[in-house]
Amino acid sequence: MSVRIAAIKEQAFAGLIISQLQEVGLHPIDISTSGHVSLGGAEQYYYIAVVEEEAAKAKDALIDLGYEEYLIAK
Repeated sequence: MSVRIAAIKEQAFAGLIISQLQEVGLHPIDISTSGHVSLGGAEQYYYIAVVEEEAAKAKDALIDLGYEEYLIAK
């Protein structure tokens, strides 16, 4: 099962973060298969998701990379 750990407004930036998580040995879900929200008049977010077993490590990695502000739950 996958867990959403971060919300990013720009698809390219989400892709960059996914690549950085892969570089540290984690396995984030590909952005093209990860769900994102887009409603009329609302902001769109791309979600970074990982398998449940890697959620804590992925959150720690995002903090270490300086992306704490994008975490969904701390």
